[in-house]
Amino acid sequence: LSDWIISCHCLQDFIYILTIHNTCVIFHTSHGVVTETICPPINSIVYSATSHGHNFDSLLVAAGLVTNQILLWRPGELSYKPELLIGHEGVIFNLHFNQTGTRLVSVSDDRTVRVWSLERENKLVATLYGHNSRVWSAEFLPHSNDTKIFSISEDSSLKLWCLERCENINTFIGHKGKSIWSTATSRDGRYVYTGGNDCTLRKWDLTPFLDRMKDREFCIHNEVARNVLFLDTNHFIVLTQAGGLWRCNTDTNELVLVYNSCLFASYGVMALSSGRVALGGLNGDLVVMSVSDWNVIHQSNHLGVKILSLKWLSKYLIMSCQNGRFFMADFSHLSVTLTHSFLLPHSNHRWVTAACGLQDGAFIVGDGKGSLHLYSNFSTQSIFSINKLHSSNPVTSLQTNSDFVYSTGRDGKLKIIQMTGEKMVVRNSIQVYRKCKWLEGVYLDPCGTILCVLFHGSEILLVNARDGSVLVSVSCGGGHRGWDINSFEEIMKGKFFLKYIKCQKVISVTREIGDICDHELSTPFLGREGLCVTVLHTFPCDTIVLATGDETGTISIVKSSIGTVTKVLSTNQCHVGNINTMKVCEFENGNLLLFTAGGR
Repeated sequence: LSDWIISCHCLQDFIYILTIHNTCVIFHTSHGVVTETICPPINSIVYSATSHGHNFDSLLVAAGLVTNQILLWRPGELSYKPELLIGHEGVIFNLHFNQTGTRLVSVSDDRTVRVWSLERENKLVATLYGHNSRVWSAEFLPHSNDTKIFSISEDSSLKLWCLERCENINTFIGHKGKSIWSTATSRDGRYVYTGGNDCTLRKWDLTPFLDRMKDREFCIHNEVARNVLFLDTNHFIVLTQAGGLWRCNTDTNELVLVYNSCLFASYGVMALSSGRVALGGLNGDLVVMSVSDWNVIHQSNHLGVKILSLKWLSKYLIMSCQNGRFFMADFSHLSVTLTHSFLLPHSNHRWVTAACGLQDGAFIVGDGKGSLHLYSNFSTQSIFSINKLHSSNPVTSLQTNSDFVYSTGRDGKLKIIQMTGEKMVVRNSIQVYRKCKWLEGVYLDPCGTILCVLFHGSEILLVNARDGSVLVSVSCGGGHRGWDINSFEEIMKGKFFLKYIKCQKVISVTREIGDICDHELSTPFLGREGLCVTVLHTFPCDTIVLATGDETGTISIVKSSIGTVTKVLSTNQCHVGNINTMKVCEFENGNLLLFTAGGR
């Protein structure tokens, strides 16, 4: 052909080829000749095109025009009046029909994914926002009843969407580069394969997200929820604006008022550790209860000033107050003792935001100015400080592992500090997730796993700090609201529970954490950028054969199995330049015919 090929559609003995000048070229495979070239009434350059139909008469073409509109026309029906779908505000890069041809998904330079209904009247039914850059492609997920869509973008992410709620179910990050160019799905819709700018092919497991539980709302008897803490798999507690502490059962929806006091009306802070929950009030009131029977084991007002935060260090409770003062109470015995008072160095944000214990009674606290301070049980003043470790942003969490301390902050950085005697030395600074400005917590295990909880826009993410892969993504509105998650031990078992406050209610979220860290199927075998990929055949035991095409015009046939190294079966450099598209045709005898088309 003398024109660029945008897409092709194989039906019986014919291939219907769509070109950049918006023409449909009919190629007879048996005779090896072009039998007809059909042009629609609207003559325009197209950036993308696709088609759907079981025969020539039912063939429907969708073309993304340079005018940011989608043209629908039928080459086999001359009386059909072409229609325009209007809504995108940028170049339309890709189009895909669902299996029945009743819906169309389009992506654009405007960073949106749009879904169109083609039944009876053509109309826009969903606009999905979430990608941070141009969106290259989106498709309906097989066996999802057209309720789920996945998309790829220039921001190097793969997103899974739920059309019923118009929300992003999860974001998958792993490619090192600016773009993911190509996708393929397994026939059962469980796995998505992506090829990108980093010359790698990656495998993603979507299984945990396909049958997940819906998020649930809890209204606390018309009271306004202020703070929430996770107790266990089936329970959480809520402190309300009226000063009531409620225990909620997520299985039975049972709400029980376990404590009520005007001391915590309009203001209250909470902390939970080792079967005890502590409440701090506006006037310095402190109440500590046992979560087993909800009996009050301590109540006092020794401080007399507003308690800004509460932090447990094993058997000790840190109470941070105004003017940089904080106190430590010993709860190791029946008689609670207020051991020492301490003073934070002067700053504009002078309260304790995080704390962790060390050996020999020493401990570290982080403040609202992003600084770390080292104390001993016998020192009122800090014995060593690292000022503005998180660039004047609050320290959000502190964890210890051997001689190292892991600090997170609202600058989006994970700082690794080594303890050397009575000094702290910063050994590393990690940007866990690109452009993230709110890293909330870090979780460690002896095997070296480092998981981080962070806020990115309106989403809360659980991220593997080793490779930046996103394990869980939940749209919760942001980190300024009350929230809590389950323990690290439960997360490592594959369960993620989130409770957060929205519109004065508590939202309970459950997510399965399966094998969803990305799998780089091999060392890069794509010549340069992977532009297209398609599934050729699926075998038992999750073995799959794929065909990939790259920027050098090379076709690679690869075999992948879980737990084994991906094997390149063959390569063939048959194109002069880019391979832009490939389709596979399966015959009744099981033979496959692979069609590829390129820009040159």
